[in-house]
Amino acid sequence: MAKNQAKSNSAQTMSTPIVSAEPWFDLDFFSTLGKTKLIAWSAIVFFVGFLLFANTINHDYALDDTGAIAQNLNVQEGIKGIPKILKMDLWEFSDVKLGYYRPLSLITFAIEIEFFGNAPHVSHFNNVLIFALSGVFLFLVLQQIFGKFHQWLPLIATLLFIAHPIHTEVVANIKSRDELLSFLNLFVALFFVLRHIKTKIWWYLPFVFAFSFLGMLSKETALTGLVLIPVFYYVFDSQTIVKSALKSVPVFLAIFLFFIQKKMALGTLEATIPIDIINYPYIPPHVNDSAKYSMAFYLFGFGLNLLVLPLTLRYDYSYNQIPAVDFSNPLALVGLLVFFIGAYFTIKLVWNKKMLGIPLAIFYLNFGPSLAFTILRGGIFAERFLFTSTLGFVLLLVIGFIELAKKINWGSAKSATNQAIPLFVVCGIIFSLYSFKTINRNKVWKDNYTLFSTDIKTGQNSAQNQRHYAEQTLVRAMEEKDSVKQLAFAKESLKAFAISLKMHPKFAESYLKTAVVYQLYMKDADKAIQNYKKCIGCEPSRNLRAEAYYNLGTVYQNEKADMMYASYCYNQALQFNPEFQAAIVARDALKKVGINNLLEPLNQKVDTLNGEKDANYYFSIAYDFASKGDYNKAIDNFNEVLKMNPTSLDALLNVGNCYGMLGDYQKSINFNNKVIQYHPNDKRPWKNNAINYEKLGNKAKMQEYLDRANAMN
Repeated sequence: MAKNQAKSNSAQTMSTPIVSAEPWFDLDFFSTLGKTKLIAWSAIVFFVGFLLFANTINHDYALDDTGAIAQNLNVQEGIKGIPKILKMDLWEFSDVKLGYYRPLSLITFAIEIEFFGNAPHVSHFNNVLIFALSGVFLFLVLQQIFGKFHQWLPLIATLLFIAHPIHTEVVANIKSRDELLSFLNLFVALFFVLRHIKTKIWWYLPFVFAFSFLGMLSKETALTGLVLIPVFYYVFDSQTIVKSALKSVPVFLAIFLFFIQKKMALGTLEATIPIDIINYPYIPPHVNDSAKYSMAFYLFGFGLNLLVLPLTLRYDYSYNQIPAVDFSNPLALVGLLVFFIGAYFTIKLVWNKKMLGIPLAIFYLNFGPSLAFTILRGGIFAERFLFTSTLGFVLLLVIGFIELAKKINWGSAKSATNQAIPLFVVCGIIFSLYSFKTINRNKVWKDNYTLFSTDIKTGQNSAQNQRHYAEQTLVRAMEEKDSVKQLAFAKESLKAFAISLKMHPKFAESYLKTAVVYQLYMKDADKAIQNYKKCIGCEPSRNLRAEAYYNLGTVYQNEKADMMYASYCYNQALQFNPEFQAAIVARDALKKVGINNLLEPLNQKVDTLNGEKDANYYFSIAYDFASKGDYNKAIDNFNEVLKMNPTSLDALLNVGNCYGMLGDYQKSINFNNKVIQYHPNDKRPWKNNAINYEKLGNKAKMQEYLDRANAMN
């Protein structure tokens, strides 16, 4: 009798409809599982998640790992660097400040450095461990929500999620630990929310607060995921919207405290949008203003396609891998329609507390930041943006298969197990295909050369991929002992750099390394000089300018025997990076023989190489006129630079300075304001305008600009 009753209850869970007046959840771990089975299934999830990515453990640093770990001076200090990490922008040591405050992952890197040094295998191991642990908490959350609807849904959906190949970037790229920690903390917080709803025990709430706060410290985009908490209170606790919001106060408090901490650490909550066509190609001045909207929905459709068919995966989707389109493009239009139709049904189903509202809410809330990244910043697509949204997709997939399985008459028996056989077969095939793809894709992330040389096969249109591949080929040339093979690698490198520069003629990094190839392997000093100057003319980061000036100095000193120009270059390198040890040594060596030149000598022979009167040519002439006090002719030539590059920091600053020297303070103010518009993190135009307003007798404006300059680092 008891056995028959158990079978009856089990079969009933198979036939629970998606839309029903009866509750489809009971938030009980053991609605269909005993304690032993719950532990066993959790262990299966952990070990499957770990084993799927275990082949990444022996990998080297790749892509952004170097910038986040090896070149991050605060991380390299180990535990001593943690107080500094709590006050820094994520990419501070890459000379880029994007307003990203994600200290938690950096702190974990610092702890690894403290005990293991620069050991990428340790960091990879921990990434895999965090991912496997995240899978367990995901399973426990899904078991509480969907266990009553179908006993196999939580396990199958979790396994499909952890096997999905789209996750290779997040797990195999150490830097993406911010994504992993964000996901883990979100689902631990959701776990405690569900326990609080089920048991009404108040002491679960401090855990909700703590893990919500840790989620925000992991990555700011956790904010949209945390919106699931009031959704859970609304759906699972039979609360009104207002009461759900009130019960979510610990979450809102965690978010509020995070932004206070960020403001205190970075000094601002405002984000700086770089004028960088490589990573931000879908915004003016690169495209018209409407393109950012059409591209947001095009990339939404593109992401959906990758979730369904993750066949061609890449580490890079930057300019111009996915060219800008308008709404005449079918995928952009389909993406727009699917987004708004799906968003409508998400709101409707959540409002009515229906089961399908949960996977849809998970999908849309976590896809939101990628849409905002394109619309607000013109940013590119990345596979990591789909990490959490993948869960919503696989839940909808499994629920659809469950409903289909109910309609299949599989044998004569009607038991839950027999009804589940079609589900096991279909999902088993998908899981196997996902796993095969994931394990093979993991191998590509072994190191930079493997990653870049593999993805260049599908990344011919990516200027960044071409540059990355060229740089790693140059590294191979430097490591090669055979002179013939060395030259072959160098030529291959030049070819890829040339392609990247054809796509993006202001790609400073490509000019720099092209110059290195000409200097070291082609033995062509003039072309090396030309490319170093073009790199500088593109106004890259301060560190890159310092490197270009230093290398330029070595060419003038060693190949051209022009010590005056070499001295100027070393001094310029130290202007941009005062701690550049090689430049300090080179400058001091020339100072010992009485050479310490601070002004650029005019060298028209090199500037007019091949008859090319580029921005660098006019800048040199303008600088020479300014150094001689002929400010009007200097302005004329600086304006020629601005015709070619309207946002040129150095040209705008110098025109402003020239007008100031001529006593035309209003024009000087106008040009300094242009610098502020295009380069808001540079303090020099603020200081210059403080002087201009002082000359004009406007003390209030002078103080305003001076205070702003003094407040900047």
